[in-house]
Amino acid sequence: MEYNEKKYWHWISGAGFVIALLCMVTSVVQFKIYRQYEPLFICRYISLLINAIFLVSMGYLLLNPLHFTVYAAMLYMYGIGNLLDDGHVLAALCIIVSCVFLYVTDFFKSRKKQKILALAIPPAAALFAQWPIYGGIHFLISTMHIISIIFLTTVLYILFYPRLKELNKHNAIKFVNPGDCSEQDLRWLQEVLAGKKYFEIAKENSISESKVKARMLELYKLFGAHNKTEFLTMYHNFIFQFSVNAEKIKEAEQRP
Repeated sequence: MEYNEKKYWHWISGAGFVIALLCMVTSVVQFKIYRQYEPLFICRYISLLINAIFLVSMGYLLLNPLHFTVYAAMLYMYGIGNLLDDGHVLAALCIIVSCVFLYVTDFFKSRKKQKILALAIPPAAALFAQWPIYGGIHFLISTMHIISIIFLTTVLYILFYPRLKELNKHNAIKFVNPGDCSEQDLRWLQEVLAGKKYFEIAKENSISESKVKARMLELYKLFGAHNKTEFLTMYHNFIFQFSVNAEKIKEAEQRP
């Protein structure tokens, strides 16, 4: 991801906050209207809860638009909530997009099968909860809708997989002025991008993990990221190289 693409995520988080606010207002109106005659009024409490989580999460993302872990957690909870509230189509889409965000943040790099299984259990439980709430026929219809969405998503993935695989083979180069950081800093940044953990870097360099973490946080901020997640998002598939012709980051920030 190019550095200047961060502005697009500012727009997405802003639009998401407006949508979340509208969903919250709608949920409050439903609560007031349906409480008089809805037999399963617990669904309205669920709706209020998931929309409140959605609104708070989007408010946080207004300040941290590249924190993809928050997107993933928010969409996952929103999906489960919609399953309980009979929103099977939206629920399936939210959970699928949540998994995409987790994939981007390298969540599945280790213990992939165990994590997939753990993520599948809550949505499955929420889906089966529809049986006693709405009836067996309704549960089967919801199940078929979700299976259809997963099937169509798989078809799209297979169609675009060759192109995505080809894109991943090409690495962009990020030229860095030697005045901004040391060779060791650049090597650590590249190792983090490759998936290496802080404790592994610390062990190789015979220093404490806390020192590595503190230095990495400084480097993330130097390159415009607030944390490791933002850094991985912004510089995915990048290779860092020194160049005396590259403009210093601080000088670029000071330029009007």
